[in-house]
Amino acid sequence: MSYALSCHAIARQIGLPTVTVTGWTSGTPHMWNRVFLEGQTSIRHGTMPESRP
Repeated sequence: MSYALSCHAIARQIGLPTVTVTGWTSGTPHMWNRVFLEGQTSIRHGTMPESRP
């Protein structure tokens, strides 16, 4: 299972609305999460430091 799917499952389990997004990064297929919190959307990627809170 990918990091994105794991993060998605954890977020849903604690009641945090989230969707998993698929796309391409540097020519490679990729997945990350879009999290909805306090009326704002935030992109979260479990393996990239700049997206960690």
